[in-house]
Amino acid sequence: MNLKKVLGINQIFILSLLFILIPFSGVLIWYGADKIINETITITENNIKRKADKGLGTLENPYVIENRHIKTRQTYGMKIRDLSSYLVIQNCTFEARSVGLSIYSCYTGVGMSNTSLRMLRIRDNEFKDCTLRISSCFFLNFVNNSLNTNLYVVFDSCQYVTIVNNSFQNCKSYIHGWNFEFISNSFIHCPFVNLGGVGGENFTFCYNFLENSSLSLEISYCSIHHNTFQNSNSYAIMISYWDYGDNNKTFNSIHHNNFIDNIDPEGFSQAYDRAANNTWYDPNTLEGNYWSDYSGTGYYYIDGDAGAYDPYPLLTPVEI
Repeated sequence: MNLKKVLGINQIFILSLLFILIPFSGVLIWYGADKIINETITITENNIKRKADKGLGTLENPYVIENRHIKTRQTYGMKIRDLSSYLVIQNCTFEARSVGLSIYSCYTGVGMSNTSLRMLRIRDNEFKDCTLRISSCFFLNFVNNSLNTNLYVVFDSCQYVTIVNNSFQNCKSYIHGWNFEFISNSFIHCPFVNLGGVGGENFTFCYNFLENSSLSLEISYCSIHHNTFQNSNSYAIMISYWDYGDNNKTFNSIHHNNFIDNIDPEGFSQAYDRAANNTWYDPNTLEGNYWSDYSGTGYYYIDGDAGAYDPYPLLTPVEI
């Protein structure tokens, strides 16, 4: 057999092998990205150095968990607890039987000298048919995430939390804690967004869009402004009464919001207030809210035992 013939046979063999291996390697890559894991990923301060993709856990160089598809048949996809190092979770997809990401008791021992720090940053993630539960966690930034689930989204007993530019669909939310900021989020077909819990205070809720969703308040010192509430089958905002002393303090401020076609079957207004000391206008500008069913003259009266009203209803929608 001459050399040219041998080389020709080898070339044919190599090309045939490539035609077989290339599609097979593509299957392996796809399977590696979407494979179902058998166990819940658990992360603590003791093992985070091994579990993270990179970083040192400092402010300048936080640990990073990124670009993962966490898919499991277990109840929990990932659990994080008892953490004190800085951590970023980004560009991940969570799929689990119930809770994609659970975070418990993180940064609770950290001093409050610099409350602007965000030690845990969760950003640009997707939760597919699973939810998020965060309890007893301080200094959290939750940004640009997407959740579509019929389960409860829970932030319980948390402090210094910013929730910005997220998409919530079809989910109920329970939020309890202190010093929360909700900015530029969308809530679509969410039966209720409950800002509640005894003693909760100092919430800012602004520039959010709620469609077929209701906001329920059981907190004090909440500023609600420049939001759009539309097409809810109930009250757009419901402020409840609860009694834990201190003259039932509420002191919530609600102004410069758009209330558009929110109709409770048994109500006469688009909001409900049965607590004390709430203000339905901005005392600095003497401007209230836009109500699509406002008659055009007089006060806008609000259902509920508080006898509340907006004394300065706006005639045109607020630009947001």
